[in-house]
Amino acid sequence: MKFKSKLILLAALLNFACSTTPPALQLSAQKLWHDRIFDYKASDVIETKEMLFALDPELHALLTERRHNNPSTDRRLEYLAGLLFSADGIRISYSAGHSTGAAETWRKKRGDCMSLTLLTYAVAQALGIDASMQEVRVPVAVDRRGGVDFVSGHVNVAVHNSSALMINGRSYSAGGVVIDFEPQVGSRQLGTRLSDDEIVARFYNNRASEYLAKSGMTPRLMRTTRRR
Repeated sequence: MKFKSKLILLAALLNFACSTTPPALQLSAQKLWHDRIFDYKASDVIETKEMLFALDPELHALLTERRHNNPSTDRRLEYLAGLLFSADGIRISYSAGHSTGAAETWRKKRGDCMSLTLLTYAVAQALGIDASMQEVRVPVAVDRRGGVDFVSGHVNVAVHNSSALMINGRSYSAGGVVIDFEPQVGSRQLGTRLSDDEIVARFYNNRASEYLAKSGMTPRLMRTTRRR
């Protein structure tokens, strides 16, 4: 299904909210009940929170320069919009099925809603824009892959402005700007604000669902953010 992506501008104030795959862990049936095998090991974490939010070095340098040269919020927000969107749609393709960190999403120029949310939020932070990630209520979507049923959620980014803005020649009153790469029913409404840790937890859940689907295990229900 193809979605026409766009920048959604809302006048209402908003309270805020998809790398190389490592080999799956192979365990025999006799080891499944040995809890010590599943003990936390820092060395096993290959995608940390810092890595997921980190920007490509060249992009980060460019954003830092823009932040210093464009002190007004509307100019920086206009630059953010131009970086991610063109007059014909998004510059970074929406692609479901695999979540990546901000730097990898930028390099590949594609990602699912989780990937694009991480990138957009990281860019906004680098530009000094007051933004937050949010989870929004959208119609339930269920699909089956690899014998696993997936229930999809959706996240996007909200920008908070306390005064009127002028973006691409249009003026907007104080309120909120929602940046969404897969607009749908519900994604323009108020969402639940997510902290960095909460979005990272959803990223890890997506990664776990990918591994489960590839493992060929017994069908079960998994929740992901966002898979269509």
